[in-house]
Amino acid sequence: MPFQFNLLNQTESGGRRAQLVLPHQTVEAPVFMPVGTAGTVKAVPQDVLEILGAQIILGNTYHLYLRPGHEAIRRMGGLHRFMSWPHGLLTDSGGFQVFSLSQLREVTDEGVRFRSHLDGSSHFFTPEHSMDVQIALGADIAMAFDECTEYPAERPRAQESLRLTMAWARRSLDHFRAHREQVPWHEQLDRVPPVSPLRPGNPPSPSAQLSFPNQVQALFRSRRLIATFAVGFNVLFSLVGVFTWITFHLSAAPYSLSTTALSSLFFVYLVGLVVTPAAGFLITRVGLRAGIAGALACSMAGVLLTLAASLWIVIFGLALVSSGVFIAQTASQSHLRVAAPPGARVTAAGLYMTCYYLGGTAAGVVPGAFWALGKWPACAAFIVAMQAVAMAIALAGWRSPTMASTALIQNP
Repeated sequence: MPFQFNLLNQTESGGRRAQLVLPHQTVEAPVFMPVGTAGTVKAVPQDVLEILGAQIILGNTYHLYLRPGHEAIRRMGGLHRFMSWPHGLLTDSGGFQVFSLSQLREVTDEGVRFRSHLDGSSHFFTPEHSMDVQIALGADIAMAFDECTEYPAERPRAQESLRLTMAWARRSLDHFRAHREQVPWHEQLDRVPPVSPLRPGNPPSPSAQLSFPNQVQALFRSRRLIATFAVGFNVLFSLVGVFTWITFHLSAAPYSLSTTALSSLFFVYLVGLVVTPAAGFLITRVGLRAGIAGALACSMAGVLLTLAASLWIVIFGLALVSSGVFIAQTASQSHLRVAAPPGARVTAAGLYMTCYYLGGTAAGVVPGAFWALGKWPACAAFIVAMQAVAMAIALAGWRSPTMASTALIQNP
């Protein structure tokens, strides 16, 4: 997708209004660009930035290079995915930060050698290296490496700084053109349109979005969202399916539990409520795909334990089931927030809840056919199979890049 600059209006005094069409965002200029130095705008949550209409934010090459490192961010899919920001990103070249380290730098025609303000380690930035770092970060706009001029400065000093900056700009451009295919999201350039401009205030009005039927159709074109809806269906299906049909199993011999004893089984929900917050913290460490796989595996193991002869093992299995489905719900809702386009998150959440309750409805009916075939063991086998299918769908569907789904909803 080529960079586009569309001039929309120009005044007699020379003022201009224009659009920058970038891979992740169409930006209306002039624009205010919040500064996210180290991958976040301090003290401002992402959803607030979207409500305020932030179309593009700035990331700092120097700071991200030093910590956590551009290669680490590249492995995570680029700065957009690292900070969960689906809109425009600009990275500076690192030149100003190097300039500010006046006591820790040495400038030559080749580049700048400087010492880290963090640990004093030595680093060498050239125009080519600055481009390599910015390509790894994957911003929509990468700035040419420059040599900043202090103020005041004598004319010879300003001329020398200009000469160096112009030479570095040519080297930056040449290197970027030769290596641009290494941008983390490069393969999506030709098939993913940029997100339309955000407006300050509330989220975009209905007139700025697709109609509801077309919006639903667009959401169901996203493999990531379809996988998330499938997990939502499975979450309540598993919970209702297990706790509905196992009561028939436990009311019969050899358990012969009373109605009161059967109703007390629902206290195992409390185990899930305790485990879920800790699991949510763990998911932020291992990732959503590993989190959903672990949650469903836990629930599947719990279902299998309910086949045991010991009532206490059965109860422990039910605790694992409830914990697993609650954790799966946490993972899927977190993924929904990332995968759904900003202009359609409410619609996506509604579709998720529809699938969620459809799963609960199906669980009250469909396992009955398996109960007729083989009582609780047949029901348990069917529920485990459904969870295995949900796991496979999630692991396959959640592979897609974030930007592929966040760019679905366009202006009509």
